[in-house]
Amino acid sequence: MSLNSSIVEQKLRQTGFKVLIVFAILIWGIILMASPNNVFIAWFISFSWFSLACYALLKPAYSKTCAKVWVIISVPVIPILVLANGIVPTTLISIATLFPVILVKDYWRVFSVVIIASSTLLVPFSDVPYDNAIWLRLSISNAIVAIMMLALVTYLEQALLDSLNKSDELKRALDREREARRTQSTFLATMSHEIRTPMNGIIGLLDVILLEELPEKQRSNLERIKFSGDMLHRILNDILDFSKLSAGKLLIESIPIDISKLVVSACSVFQSKAQGKGIDLNSAIDSELQSCLFGDPTRITQVITNLVDNAIKFTDKGKIQVSVNVVEQTATEQTVEFCVSDTGIGIPISSQKDIFSAFTQADSSTARRYGGTGLGLQIAKSLVEQMGGKMWLVSNENVGSQFYFILTLKISDGNLMTSKADFAKEMIERQSSPYFGEVLVVEDNEINQVVAQQILSSYGLTVDLADDGEQCIEALKHKEYDLIFMDLHMPNMDGFEACKIIRQSHPQLPIVALTAAVLKDELEKATTLGMNGHLAKPIDHVQLKNILNLYLNKQI
Repeated sequence: MSLNSSIVEQKLRQTGFKVLIVFAILIWGIILMASPNNVFIAWFISFSWFSLACYALLKPAYSKTCAKVWVIISVPVIPILVLANGIVPTTLISIATLFPVILVKDYWRVFSVVIIASSTLLVPFSDVPYDNAIWLRLSISNAIVAIMMLALVTYLEQALLDSLNKSDELKRALDREREARRTQSTFLATMSHEIRTPMNGIIGLLDVILLEELPEKQRSNLERIKFSGDMLHRILNDILDFSKLSAGKLLIESIPIDISKLVVSACSVFQSKAQGKGIDLNSAIDSELQSCLFGDPTRITQVITNLVDNAIKFTDKGKIQVSVNVVEQTATEQTVEFCVSDTGIGIPISSQKDIFSAFTQADSSTARRYGGTGLGLQIAKSLVEQMGGKMWLVSNENVGSQFYFILTLKISDGNLMTSKADFAKEMIERQSSPYFGEVLVVEDNEINQVVAQQILSSYGLTVDLADDGEQCIEALKHKEYDLIFMDLHMPNMDGFEACKIIRQSHPQLPIVALTAAVLKDELEKATTLGMNGHLAKPIDHVQLKNILNLYLNKQI
């Protein structure tokens, strides 16, 4: 017998015993009012039922045995009661058939129901007078009720069993989905670390080399390599963003921002690329747009740059315009419509319905000619929807495309602040003198050690290296450091365990995760264990300087 079948049987049995208690009390009342001939038997039966039911409810493990004992005691006695008391006991037979149906199963159930229902036929053999018409109606009704009761409870039992089986199947499916998500997160963390680690070495060392005096030809070639590395980095970020969006692990922030500055800044990044193709790139901002709204500057910029980059990619001549218009306004909010229009190749009507799907481009020739993962528009649309907006397009083949998205943003009455990156850049511009301090870099990859050491040394810092968490803890026993950059995934002792131990003896020492891990769960775990911040690989100099400004003194 399956587990669910046992559960259904037990639930029905427990319900039956509860009803049996009520039925026993009802019989007591009938005994007191009707004074049957065999009072002793009636009292014995009713008290037996009451006692068995109470014991079964108090001791569920013995309920099945109690049910069979009830059958052995009660079923043979019912015909005896009918023979001794005539037609009166048969008025309760229709109810009595309920108990074997829900208390026992299989041949116990069928045997009991047949005996109880057939007891009505024994009324003519009793010495007690009876009305023949009433007896006939009772015989028919008791038989029909017994059959209906048997069919109904059997159907209910099967329905409950099917429901439990479906619930178990759903639970297993949910467990498989959760396991798949955990596997996906683990895979993303591993792949992110494994891909970003060598990428950090390539891009980091190129940054270091490009700071030096180089022949123009070498510089040009190195800049092309750097451009290719940055492109690979963007593709990786697209894949990770898509995965995080699918897993619901992408966080959307809300801080005061200036939309017009975000748009102008995004366009300025692509000016040289547009000019290189002979394309005019400009922006148009609605004068009614508030200068300070709440939003996520990083994600809004990501959507705009994705659309502008696509527009440049698919436009060979003409112009591209980024326009921002206020379509609705209240006292507390503005609904803002963004549009990136181009005079490019356009999108066929047959392809427009799928253009926002993952890994989709207009056709295979588009992928071969222009490249790309086919994730950009899907990510842009998902980001807009995560921010509570919607995205759509209007396009004519060989004429051009207009990509729209609309966001409702709350009006900020506080001080204007642009994106965190802009804020960091302002701080860096104001504080450009070298730093001083002792920094420990905990990193197991030799190339990444070299990159971090050279970059930090270029800022005037004294840098020591440790290969894992154990060496880090040992180094802290012999020297005081002003800042630690800690990789999270290392042999022997990882960054999580090392941070936990360090916090016991150095609660105020700044520890920044220097890692390729970009998943929310990993970063939250690092923060929970006491790390002060996170610097992703490949190292972004703006973010690095912002961290140095926060934790280190500068030389005067």
